[in-house]
Amino acid sequence: TRRVRVAEQALDSIVAGSADDLLLLGGDRIELIRQPRTFTVFGALDRISQIPFESRTLTLAEALARAGGPNDGRADPRSVFVFRLAPNINQSADTEQSGAGQTAVAVPLAYRIDMMQAQNYFLAQRFVMRDKDLIYIGNASANQPLKLVQALGQLFSPVIAVQNATR
Repeated sequence: TRRVRVAEQALDSIVAGSADDLLLLGGDRIELIRQPRTFTVFGALDRISQIPFESRTLTLAEALARAGGPNDGRADPRSVFVFRLAPNINQSADTEQSGAGQTAVAVPLAYRIDMMQAQNYFLAQRFVMRDKDLIYIGNASANQPLKLVQALGQLFSPVIAVQNATR
C-alpha cells in the first residue's frame, strides 16, 4: 500500500527486474497473507483427504499421485471426475437495464477422464488443477456384488458368533 493506492500480487509471481519489481519508499506497507491452495479427493481410493498444492502449478496427474492414486481393487479407471466452480460473468436483466454492470456467478463444471485410454494420461499431465477443485474416483461396477457380500457378512457375523459361542 502506498498512500491510497493498493496493489495485490502472488509472491511467487514477482520476478526481480520485471515490471512488477517495485522500488519501496518510506511509508510503503507490505502485507503478506498466507492463502494455501488445496484440492479434495474422494471416492475409490484408500483415504479421503484435502491436499495442499505445495507448488505454483499442479496437474491432474500430479494431484492423483499426491492422493495415492485410485485403489486398484475398487476404482473404475473410466470414471475419474474433476468438479470445479468456475467464475462466469453474466449480465442479469436488472443490471443491463440499470447500467450497473456485470455480476460474477460461479458455474459448476464437471470434467470426466477415462484413464483406460492412453492419450488421456497426456491430457492428465496438461490439465491444471485449481484451488478448491474436487477429484472423485468412481467405484468399479464389479464391486457392487462384493459390497453386498460384505454388508451381509457384517449383518450375520454377530449371529454366527453367538451360535459358535453357544456350542
